[in-house]
Amino acid sequence: MASYICVEFIRDLIEQGDAHFAARVLSKILSAAGEFEHDADDHRYSGIDGCWIRYVSRQNTAYRAIFIKRGADVYWYRAGGHSVEDRLRAPTDLSSAVKVEQQLAGVDMLVSHKYPRYLKSQDSRLIREVLASRILIPHKAITLVTPRLSANLFGPLGLVGRLIDSVLSGGGSVTVLTKPPLERELSSYRWLVNRGVDLLLHSSLNTRLLVFEVDRERLDSEMTHVQSIGIVGSSELTEEGIGEANPDSVKDELCYVIESDDLDGSSDYLLTLVDKSVSLEAHVQGY
Repeated sequence: MASYICVEFIRDLIEQGDAHFAARVLSKILSAAGEFEHDADDHRYSGIDGCWIRYVSRQNTAYRAIFIKRGADVYWYRAGGHSVEDRLRAPTDLSSAVKVEQQLAGVDMLVSHKYPRYLKSQDSRLIREVLASRILIPHKAITLVTPRLSANLFGPLGLVGRLIDSVLSGGGSVTVLTKPPLERELSSYRWLVNRGVDLLLHSSLNTRLLVFEVDRERLDSEMTHVQSIGIVGSSELTEEGIGEANPDSVKDELCYVIESDDLDGSSDYLLTLVDKSVSLEAHVQGY
């Protein structure tokens, strides 16, 4: 029997307001060897084939972990308070789930962090995992400021590209501020504009700043704890910058999470960057 962790499950662990939530859930769902352990209180969830509920805690918190059985395999799908059971939808794709190997430490690195506001490219808490968790959150707007960007990372199959698609498909807006492209890169940048991205170019840009504005009206009941955040630091949105490249090519990067009550300064600074920027069309006309 193999155990898998779904992206939705990782998001739930990361975004839950209780600092001890991830540790409590992990201690209840897997053995020290990373194996599935049956619990006498596990019970079926009606309406979704192969869906089961496990009690993580009772009384005030009433935490739950939801798993799906597919043959001999188990997929940990959702986690949260009792409300996680409300309006639960069947998973559409389990192929992106991560297999739990023999040691639980691999999973623990994803979700249990001593200093959760510090994000890194090579060690937990990983920048790329925080970006991945935002794909499943409804946003009014996101702003991505990076001197350089990777066409593959921003493409439809790339991590940032999937984040952009998620925001745009939900009616949100995406703004990207970056340095002007080389002539050979123009087609990739035009493609971003054609997708609906507000692309702005700043010739002397050296800032790395990401701002995620949550659409609170579209949050499910179990996601009401999710907040808008900013991320500032050294990482550019390239494979090497966020840890998506070959390990030998990944740079040591450090970023910091700006909480929602401290985002005014970021918003004010973004306005100054926008004032100094031009559109791709204006840039091309200036050749």
